[in-house]
Amino acid sequence: MARSAPSYIPIRNYLIGFFLSALILFADIRFDSFASIKGFFRASALYLQLASNVPLNQLNKITSTFSEKIAITQENNYLKQEIIKLQTKAMIEQKMFSTQIDRINSYENKLNTLGMKSISLFEIASIDLKNYLCCSSHKLFLNNPDKKSISTNLPVMAKESYVGQTRKNHMNFIEVILFSDAEHLLPIKSPSFFCNARGRGKPLMISCVVNTEESALTNVNDSIFTSGLGGVFMPNIKVGEIIEINPLSIDESEVIIKLIDDPLEQTLFGIVG
Repeated sequence: MARSAPSYIPIRNYLIGFFLSALILFADIRFDSFASIKGFFRASALYLQLASNVPLNQLNKITSTFSEKIAITQENNYLKQEIIKLQTKAMIEQKMFSTQIDRINSYENKLNTLGMKSISLFEIASIDLKNYLCCSSHKLFLNNPDKKSISTNLPVMAKESYVGQTRKNHMNFIEVILFSDAEHLLPIKSPSFFCNARGRGKPLMISCVVNTEESALTNVNDSIFTSGLGGVFMPNIKVGEIIEINPLSIDESEVIIKLIDDPLEQTLFGIVG
C-alpha cells in the first residue's frame, strides 16, 4: 500500500495565526477584553472545588464519627467484661470467706466440746497426688508463711474429723502424714473392739486385725472412733465407718474402714496443740 505524501500548508497561514494571537493578547492586556470570560472560568473552578470539598468533609466526619462509635462500643464491652470479672471474683472471695468463717466456728465448737487448748489454721499448699492415688505414701503440705514452729505428731483436723498428724517443718510448709499412709498407726475403737489401725496405702482406707469373737460382734457400717490411747488424739471422735470384714483365719478377721474426711476436698486444716 502506497504511503500518502504530507500536505503542504502555506506559510501565510502561520503568519495570519501568529498575528491574530498577538492581537488578542494585546487587546486582553491593554483593554482587559476577556475579563468576564476569565472570571466565569475562575468562578466555575472555585465552585467545583467547593462542591467537591463538601462531600469529602462530610465523608471524613462520618468516618471519624463511625470510628469513634466503634471505639466507644469496644471500650464499653471491655468495661462490662471487667465488671463481670470483678463481680465474680468478689462473689468467690465472699463465699470462701464465709466458708472459712464457718470452718473456724466449727473448729471452735469442737474445741469447746472436747476441752482442747488451741488450734491453728493453715491452708493447703499441695498434696502428693501421684503417690496418694497409686502408692503407699500419703502426704500433704500446709502453707506456713509466718514460719510458725510446729511440733511433730500433732493431730491435724479437716472439716469433720482428724485426718493425720504433723511430721516435719519445711521452711514455709508443714508436712502432714495422712491416716491412709501405710506407715501410720491410729488407735481406734468400735462398740466391739479396740485396735491400732494401719493405713492401707489407698485413699481414705485404713484397716486392723481383730479376733473372731470381736469380729462376730462387728457389722458393716459400724462407726469407728478414736480411742484416745497413746494420748495424741482426743477420744470419741468419729473417723470412719466399717465397709468390709474379711476372715483371715479361724481366729482373726480384717476390718476395713473408710475415713469420713477426704483431704482432697478440703482447703483449710487445723493443727491441734
